Amino acid sequence: MCSDNILSERDPANIHWQTLPDGETGIRHPDFGSVQEEHNIVPLADGSLFCMYRTEMGFPACSYSRDGGRNWSPPEPARYGPGGDIMRNPRASPMVWRCQNGKYLFWFHCNGYKDYRHSEAPVSRTLVWLSGGLERDGKIHWSQPELVSYEENLWRGPSYPDLIEHHGNYYISSAHKVAARCQLMDKPLLEDMWNQDTLNTVAEEGLLLDLNEEQCITERNWPFDRLPSLGEQGRFTIGLWVKLANLQPGQVLVDGTGGSDAGLRVLTGNDDSLEISFHDGSHGFSWTSDPGLIHSGSRHHVVFVVDGGPKCVSVIVDGRLCDGGEDEEQLYGYGRFGRTKYFDGYDDRCERAEEIGDVTGAGELVVTAKREVLHLRLYDRCLRTSQAIGNWRAGR
Repeated sequence: MCSDNILSERDPANIHWQTLPDGETGIRHPDFGSVQEEHNIVPLADGSLFCMYRTEMGFPACSYSRDGGRNWSPPEPARYGPGGDIMRNPRASPMVWRCQNGKYLFWFHCNGYKDYRHSEAPVSRTLVWLSGGLERDGKIHWSQPELVSYEENLWRGPSYPDLIEHHGNYYISSAHKVAARCQLMDKPLLEDMWNQDTLNTVAEEGLLLDLNEEQCITERNWPFDRLPSLGEQGRFTIGLWVKLANLQPGQVLVDGTGGSDAGLRVLTGNDDSLEISFHDGSHGFSWTSDPGLIHSGSRHHVVFVVDGGPKCVSVIVDGRLCDGGEDEEQLYGYGRFGRTKYFDGYDDRCERAEEIGDVTGAGELVVTAKREVLHLRLYDRCLRTSQAIGNWRAGR
C-alpha cells in the first residue's frame, strides 16, 4: 500500500492509497512454491526499494524496485552478496531493517528447513542469527551472521521481530506465540558485522593457548587453565591453521584427553571436513565442518565455537560460517548438544537431557599432527563470527 500524502494530510478520509506493484500480481516467482509471503521493504540510499520475504524453499527471496515500487526485479534467493552463497531460512519471517546510520540488519534462522512443522525437535526457529548489511552499487551486501537469540524449549522459536533504536541503542523484540521478549543488542557485535570486510586483527581476550608453527612442532604437552563448564553455560573456542597432507577420516590433529575419555580433540572428519569432539567423562558430543571445504595440500583456517548457553557448536572455515551449504540433506551447519527435551510445542513439562559438564580433560593439549597444524589458539569464551574472521584475515 502506497500513499503520496499520508505524512501531510490530517484528515484520514482524504489520504490517497494505491496498491503496488502495477498490475494484478504482487512480488512473486512462479518457481518458488505457493508460500511467498510476509514481504518487508526498506529504502536504499539511491531511492530504490529492497524487499525480502519468506518462502518454503529453504531460503528467503528478495527483489529490488528502481521506480518507487511500480515494478520489481524477478525474485531470487537472498545471497550474502551478488553471486555469493545463498542465505538459508525456513518458513519464518526474514526481517530486514534500515538503521538510522544507513546500514542494515537482517534477522533469520540460518537453516534450510522447508516444512512448516517438524515431527521432532529442534524446530527451525530455535536459533536466531543476525547479519549486517551495507549498500554498494545499489545492492545490499550482507556479513557472515552472528548468533543472537535462542530458545531452551526446542519446540519453540522466537519470530516476528521488530527493531527499536533509542539514544544510540538497538533493541529487538520478538515472540513465540505465548511469550514475548525485548533484547538490548551488543553494539560492538553490530559494528563488527558492518565492518567485517576490514577486520584483520587477532582476538586476544580470553586466550588460554596461542601456539605458533614452531611451538606446534615441539614434542611437548601444552597446559591450559580449566575450561568453563558447559553444564553451567560455559563456553570455549578452538581455532587452527592447518595444511593436511591427506584427509583420511579419523586422524587426530589435537588431543586434550591424556588417554582418557574426558577432554577435547580435533580430528579429520568424513567428506573432507574437520571434526571437534568433547567429553566430560560420562557424556560427549562431536560435530564437523560442512563437507568438502577442506582440501589436501591447501592452507585452511578452522574455528570451532562451543557455546553452553544455547548448547550449540558453530564452525567458521576460511572466514565463512558453516550453514550446510545447499545440501538438501544437511539443513544446517551448527550442532546442538545436551539439549532439553520437551513433550510438545507449548507444554512446559520437560525432561532434561544429560548435560555435558567440564570437558577440560587432562588440562593440556598435544599437537599430534606435526607440521600439519600450523597454529593453534584456545579461548575460554566464544569468539564471535566476526572475530574468527578477523583471526583468519590476519593470516596467523
